[in-house]
Amino acid sequence: MNRFTIVVVAGMSAFTGSLAFAQPYTPPALRSILENASVGEQIPVGEGFPGILTIPAFNAFPNRFTDVPGTNIYSDDPETVEQFGRLYEANVPAGVVTVYTYHVNGVGGAGKFSVVLENPSETATATVTFGRRGLAGASGNYMLVGRLATQRFFTEPSPYRSTITIPPGGMALMDPEMETRTATLNELVNGWHEFETNQPLRVTSVFVASTANTLTTFPTLGFSPRDGFNRHGTYPAIARRNATAYSYNTGDGMRRVRIGNNPEDPPLAGVDDMTGQNRTLLGNYGIVYEIEYTIRNTSGERLALIMNPRGGAYGGWFRVTYGDQTNEGFVPSNAMAIAPAIENAGVVALLDPTPAPRTLRIVTSPAGAMSLPIELILAPYGESEWVNSDLFLFY
Repeated sequence: MNRFTIVVVAGMSAFTGSLAFAQPYTPPALRSILENASVGEQIPVGEGFPGILTIPAFNAFPNRFTDVPGTNIYSDDPETVEQFGRLYEANVPAGVVTVYTYHVNGVGGAGKFSVVLENPSETATATVTFGRRGLAGASGNYMLVGRLATQRFFTEPSPYRSTITIPPGGMALMDPEMETRTATLNELVNGWHEFETNQPLRVTSVFVASTANTLTTFPTLGFSPRDGFNRHGTYPAIARRNATAYSYNTGDGMRRVRIGNNPEDPPLAGVDDMTGQNRTLLGNYGIVYEIEYTIRNTSGERLALIMNPRGGAYGGWFRVTYGDQTNEGFVPSNAMAIAPAIENAGVVALLDPTPAPRTLRIVTSPAGAMSLPIELILAPYGESEWVNSDLFLFY
């Protein structure tokens, strides 16, 4: 038991007592590690942490995340492209669209990955308004490319280019900067783009020789052979969030949220626009996660938010806002990824929650080249500075 003094409301006598921690407890070894940990650091959770999946999950059925409508184009097949050509083609309705491209040059000669927007209308002009962009590569360091593309989507100035119009039957490049990123053998380019269109468009990802004019070459391009893994599709959501903030007291013990896999966070269901076959977005790459909690300190403890990879090595970008304070960065901060996974975790935030309810908000997205799922775990530890404060109220 953790003993501490609680000062009740003004005019009432002070109460000295002890509270038992709710199950599941933060393991003593982990508590000790968190006492000396820093944000961004990799920490061991060891074999004493195999029961993580028994920790209650906020987003367990029927309380799963709510999908934010929009159209997400995911182009990752063939992942390693061995022939110049079109890679994935989809028709999108008017509205908000995100395009996530993840391709490696397997041709040998220098090439460039790009995306062509076509206006199929015979009469209406399409107006395309651009938003956020995360573009990284070309590089043979796939983890670095995946991390940077995610970070840049959230942090670089938006919009990334001015609004354009596409005449009836016309075409345009989604992002002219992609034309400048030459990929040599085994180099990756990862793009994540957001735009809004007032008319339906046809969106096509392509790979052409570095010296080619993409728009001139485009009409003659055939389709590159698929690699058989079916990592491509069109999906009807661009983000996931909890519709109502999760209510959490530090006396509740450990709690978690899963991102990127069943059962708590199922893959998005979509379709291959080229064949009509059903597809699932394993890992939910290119999806923004916005998670909110209402946090209250009822146990006199501090609170850690840690990230535990469950599918393999993982390193990602996180933005954490607590009250009016916001911090953002990579976890881990001094390596590409938490590895080996499962036995280790990364420290995303270290908080000293107030006795009064306050909002904690997390924004992130699965990073390219990383393995999913991950668990985001709230773990009480140590003693809060509020324990002996007149502000600490016992409810």
